[in-house]
Amino acid sequence: MLILNGSLKAYFNDGYIIDEEKQKDIAVLISERNSLAEIIFLIENPRIHGGLVRLICRIGKDNHEVNWKVLPPNSQPVRIRFRSSAVDSKITSKIDSVEFGYLYTNNVGELIKHTNIYHQDEEIR
Repeated sequence: MLILNGSLKAYFNDGYIIDEEKQKDIAVLISERNSLAEIIFLIENPRIHGGLVRLICRIGKDNHEVNWKVLPPNSQPVRIRFRSSAVDSKITSKIDSVEFGYLYTNNVGELIKHTNIYHQDEEIR
């Protein structure tokens, strides 16, 4: 069985890297925020680190990558972790699936979403 965590790693044009696992999901540039919020902040403020180049989501043993350089300028990352909980003698929570990709608004105002959903019990190819 694969272990899903859906952690992100973002590479910026000037070499700056946000590694959600290494940073323990704590933003460096924005106080009291998480890594995804920091990635979005830097996408919206490309003068700080030159813009996002690529975004990687770790799914099990695999890395799934989005080449950010070819996307429309108003693109935003999508990473949603779906959790389930169980109550026995204690409350436990685990990630069952992860949705990863990006979305943007096209020229006619339609929201376009390109994501994949990876499930705990499926083999990832």
